[in-house]
Amino acid sequence: MEDLVCYLDELSSQLTDNGAPENKASLCLVIAADGCGRKCGERPATRVMAGKYDWNPGQGVRSVSDVFNLIVEENGLLADALSGTPNKGAEPAPITDPGKMQDVLKASYANLQKAITGLSDNDLQTHVKLFGEDMTKQDALMLILEDQHEHLGQSIAYARTNGVVPPWSK
Repeated sequence: MEDLVCYLDELSSQLTDNGAPENKASLCLVIAADGCGRKCGERPATRVMAGKYDWNPGQGVRSVSDVFNLIVEENGLLADALSGTPNKGAEPAPITDPGKMQDVLKASYANLQKAITGLSDNDLQTHVKLFGEDMTKQDALMLILEDQHEHLGQSIAYARTNGVVPPWSK
């Protein structure tokens, strides 16, 4: 719950007096802050699930580690699409150390925020290709936001299945 409060607090700081975002880029910056990399929360899920990184709910289903690694990868793909930077090569080896994962997640969100900060409202209407689909940069941000909320729900289900109470529930 404290993460939601932090998120809403961060969102409200980006609003004008009439309750609307200052501009689309401001709203998208808040959206990018949503997730494991934001400044809120003392005990991120990556540390809470430290002893369960190899657990998955069934054959062929992503493990805890796979989910966090996918979030990092998707943040990188979006940052590359927004900044016009091509993918820099081979996919890195999966990270299995919780401390390192937390650092890499934070860095991926910082990189994404940097890419978003440089966008104007006009930039958000520029077309990019993400996951093989043509879309505007704003659409790409919304797609990743929706996808990351799916991963958040997945992480909560994984944690609760393993008897781990998410930090915002304490």
